[in-house]
Amino acid sequence: MMIGTLEDMKGSVEVLLFPQTVNETPPGLLEVDRIVLLKGRLDVKDDHPKLVVMKVSAVDVSAASTALRIKMPLHTCTPDRLEELKAVLAAHPGPSPVLLYLGNHNKTTVLRLGGGFTVEMRNGLYAELRSVGVEALA
Repeated sequence: MMIGTLEDMKGSVEVLLFPQTVNETPPGLLEVDRIVLLKGRLDVKDDHPKLVVMKVSAVDVSAASTALRIKMPLHTCTPDRLEELKAVLAAHPGPSPVLLYLGNHNKTTVLRLGGGFTVEMRNGLYAELRSVGVEALA
């Protein structure tokens, strides 16, 4: 039997896994700070509720990545500027998709860049985007 704690940003609950569940769980899923999906039942017999786990599954967090939203004024969108932008994005590969807001005062078009332009959002990326005249949106 395994006993652990499941935590999120708002609280925690004690988790119980019986030997059969532990044996059926794929290797590597029962690690500290691993994001998993737990299916089971809530035991509220005692003062403190417990989650009795029946199944542990992996979670694909790549699809959950927050998109990088960037803005480029239409009048600055030249072939050379786009090549500079592509180089900056390619230098920061990662899981986050990129949304390019391209426009002027009257109209803005949002373009979702292809899979080759997913990025890791770090401070260095933002500085490089500014250097090529692209603004990161909050």
